[in-house]
Amino acid sequence: MNMVSVDNALPIFHRTWEPSSMAETIDRLVERDWGWKTIDLRLERIRHRLGVRGTVQYTAVFESRDIRQEVWLAGTTYADGRAAGVARKLRTAAARAVPPLKSLVAFDPVHDMVFQVFPLDHKLPGALAFACRDELSRWVPGEATLTPVRHRIGLSATLRTVLRSEISYVKFHRADEAHRSAARSKQLQRLSPENIGLAVPRAVIPDLEATITDAAAGSRLDVLAGMGDERAMAVVAEALLGLHRSNADGLDDRSLVPKVRVRRSVEWLKFVMPEAGPMMDRLLDGPKPTEGEALVHGDLKPDHVFVDGDRVNLIDLDSAGRGRPLSDLATLAVRLPFEQQALLIEHYHRLAPRADWSAWRPEVAMASIKLALSHAQHRQAGWPRAVWQALLATDALCRQGSPAGNSSCRGL
Repeated sequence: MNMVSVDNALPIFHRTWEPSSMAETIDRLVERDWGWKTIDLRLERIRHRLGVRGTVQYTAVFESRDIRQEVWLAGTTYADGRAAGVARKLRTAAARAVPPLKSLVAFDPVHDMVFQVFPLDHKLPGALAFACRDELSRWVPGEATLTPVRHRIGLSATLRTVLRSEISYVKFHRADEAHRSAARSKQLQRLSPENIGLAVPRAVIPDLEATITDAAAGSRLDVLAGMGDERAMAVVAEALLGLHRSNADGLDDRSLVPKVRVRRSVEWLKFVMPEAGPMMDRLLDGPKPTEGEALVHGDLKPDHVFVDGDRVNLIDLDSAGRGRPLSDLATLAVRLPFEQQALLIEHYHRLAPRADWSAWRPEVAMASIKLALSHAQHRQAGWPRAVWQALLATDALCRQGSPAGNSSCRGL
């Protein structure tokens, strides 16, 4: 229970503010003003300034038209009955804000409280998607089903839209990045070879800082790898080599990972798994990656790769630019089953025997560290074992990727 001090200036605030005591009020308000349904309500904190105001803050999950979103909900009551006037001023201000923030103010006369809803991610102005379904209707049919796919706090949020057999994705970006993302995707498409298709947005929604991209054709590589599809590995290896041989002039340099970020990641992993420290030190003890001049995807994971016959389609191009080819290959390889890892590397090496395979060890080490960090941060079931597997796989991958057993990869 959360108790607040007795305050004669705020008589309604003399109570506990557990979600159960306010759930009915909030349900009524969000249904009346916004057409939402409350799925979950959790008390976060109470702020009380004696004789002035009291605020109760929750995190809430609301649902509207098949879309669920977690938001920050704050209810404030003021001394001398000022809440109604404050609500009017806030509504006026919200009407001038970007579309997702319109009408996110409600007044409850029973408790004399002003309620405001804020996206939990303030860096994504359009991510409060269910509050702007009317805005999306210009671009997405009203009968389409919208499902949240991914939310990277402070970076991006993605919704999947399905209408009959047509699938597309609405991606919300940080301020002023939607147009830049679309322009960069088109530039990459012009530079890429014919046997690679890139997911280029078909529309930009400037008011929401969002892009709309049609689903990529073909089967996802992680599905094909799980089925043991050997041909898919050959197709992907050939397509990747074509991408890496494309002209990358004028693109941003994605090759150098900031040393501070790497060091902090390793330090954090050592903190949560001290027993893995010696192995990480050993993996990173060697030549450091250098600058790259090739066109690379930058975040090449199996679920970003689609195989459609002899053609490969790539999605999620936010990290694409100028970089190191073997970094792309290592990032993809460490996320594949063991047999498919060997096939992919074998095909790539056969097509590019003169590549600088001496850089394979640091590339695989970095890719494995990133994968281990992802497992540890998400804390999914069995994550310590997943971390160990990611680190132990480095030795096998290094030996596979080294042509003719290049000695630079031995001794891991």
